[in-house]
Amino acid sequence: RTKLLRVLQEQEVVRVGGKEEIPVDIRIVAATNRDLEKMVEDKTFREDLYYRLNVVPIQILPLKERSKDIKPLIEHCLHRFNKKYNRNKQIEPPVLRSLIDYDWPGNVRELENIIEYLVVTTDSDKIAKEDLPIKILEQNSNLPIVKIDSFESMNEVMEQVEKNLLLEVMKKSKSIEEM
Repeated sequence: RTKLLRVLQEQEVVRVGGKEEIPVDIRIVAATNRDLEKMVEDKTFREDLYYRLNVVPIQILPLKERSKDIKPLIEHCLHRFNKKYNRNKQIEPPVLRSLIDYDWPGNVRELENIIEYLVVTTDSDKIAKEDLPIKILEQNSNLPIVKIDSFESMNEVMEQVEKNLLLEVMKKSKSIEEM
């Protein structure tokens, strides 16, 4: 740790077992999704390292707060994975809308993974809504998807749909009377 701090502060490095200081001209680009200031306060991140790294901080918003960036990212990933797997997949407009509306809790990595998944697993050259992972369909419909093949009767399916609907209405209601 102290060697890293020395390199950052003095811009010199000493080889392992050596005595001679070697000047280095480096720039460190570090990224994290953690709140380093809070970690410094909580004593879980070294304050001296924080101040040596935090020279030009750049804040990048999560993908869900940059919805205008989602379509170009999807197009870039689709092109890249079509080329990688020698495919010619295209995303239908309703699918694009669902992907743009999705919250992307995993940010760009999750988007890349899902586009690669769609390119690899879709049989047709047109990626349709039914090709999307269930988590995207669930979020976009605001109601959980019920897989009917996991039930024995129509009554069981209807009970599950009613239960899901009531749970969603309950979340949005302020009281039982309103519900």
